[in-house]
Amino acid sequence: MEGMIPAPQPRAVRAWQRIGMACLFFFTSILSLWADGFHTFEWLPWACIGLSWLTIVPRRKDEPFLEFLRKPRSVFTYVLLIVGILGFGRNLYLLYLKHFA
Repeated sequence: MEGMIPAPQPRAVRAWQRIGMACLFFFTSILSLWADGFHTFEWLPWACIGLSWLTIVPRRKDEPFLEFLRKPRSVFTYVLLIVGILGFGRNLYLLYLKHFA
C-alpha cells in the first residue's frame, strides 16, 4: 500500500489558457469581419465562443447541476455556447450551398 501512486485529479482550466483561447477566437472573429464584412454574421459564432471562454466557471464536485444552472453567469455561458454552435452550423450550411448547390 505504501508504493501506490494516487490518481491525478482533473485540473480546472488555468487563467492564461482561458484568456489565450478567448484571444484566439476573437482574432478569428476579427479576421472574418475583415474578410466578409459585418452583415454576413459569419464572425458571430467565433465571438460567442470567445466570450464563453471568458465567462465559463467550472462546477464544483458537490454542487448539484440545477443549482449550478441557476447562476446567471452559467446561464449566460451556456447561451453563448448554444448560439456559437448554431452559428457554426449555419456557416457550414451556407458553405455547402455555396459549393454544392
